[in-house]
Amino acid sequence: GGARQLAATAQGTTNELLKGNNTVEQGTYVNADIVEATTRLTLQKTMLDASQQVFVQLSKLNLFSQL
Repeated sequence: GGARQLAATAQGTTNELLKGNNTVEQGTYVNADIVEATTRLTLQKTMLDASQQVFVQLSKLNLFSQL
């Protein structure tokens, strides 16, 4: 119930933030040098990894609440 809804809300919010960030970043890459582009892509990957870790942790909470 509650943990599942929290996980879905958190994931949805994160996805929207990443979607907006990706849209802005796509325009930036056209004129970016390789170092800047690599730095930005690394940051985006870090954000995505963190989002996935939050989702996994919230899913585990939901699993334990069902026991």
